[in-house]
Amino acid sequence: MTALLAATALSGCSGSDDSDKSPADAKSGKPTASKSSAPLGDVEKPCKATIQADPVTGEWKDAQVRLSEDHAVYTATAGDTRLAVYSAYGDSTASVNLYVKNGQYSTPVGSDDGLDVDGKGRSATVDADLDDVKGGDSVHVSATFSCGKGGKGGKGGKGGKGGKGGKG
Repeated sequence: MTALLAATALSGCSGSDDSDKSPADAKSGKPTASKSSAPLGDVEKPCKATIQADPVTGEWKDAQVRLSEDHAVYTATAGDTRLAVYSAYGDSTASVNLYVKNGQYSTPVGSDDGLDVDGKGRSATVDADLDDVKGGDSVHVSATFSCGKGGKGGKGGKGGKGGKGGKG
């Protein structure tokens, strides 16, 4: 009993560089996946984006990426228009949706031609024609999202890597 308490106390306050590792299961000592130690689970970070879309005029703003447990979603807005770029996950391929005031354009189902989308939230590149979901003319979208790790000044976070973002 004393050995177990000592092991628990030591593992809880190590202060070493092991903070990137999952905590050990109390019974087996094997690493476990822990929801509280994982940085994933809808984390958002800002991106730099360059976007050109046929029907859209105005400046694109609020570029960001949202990371979930199994994929990333890159977004930006221009007035009433929103561009969303999805990384591949599960059985789904990467895809793009362009939401405009009176409609929506999307990449053809199952086609990721012209898409290079990082599922870990680092970058996305789009050079693709999107179909009008109502059957009208397609539009061409060219977009580049750069969301390197650390972001602008980063908040430190777990693992001690957040302070490297000062150049943004």
